[in-house]
Amino acid sequence: MSWLEPITLRGTHAILAPLSQAHHDDLVEAVQDGELWKLWYTIIPEPAKMRAEIDRRLDLQAKGMMLSFAAIDPRTSKAVASQRT
Repeated sequence: MSWLEPITLRGTHAILAPLSQAHHDDLVEAVQDGELWKLWYTIIPEPAKMRAEIDRRLDLQAKGMMLSFAAIDPRTSKAVASQRT
């Protein structure tokens, strides 16, 4: 068993769920608020590249190199961000 096992973490203000392509549309919507991919101090994929970024993270996860999560707003059940470890 790998030490990188996807797990869902639930808190009062957020849920961290294993990232999947099911989060794609929510994440595209989230990054469009302020065109976040244009910010100089962070790296956020532009909407057209979101699917490829999710695939990249899932590939690295399959290789045991990272875990990626979608941050879910429990009030709306929508993904609002992604995180990786």
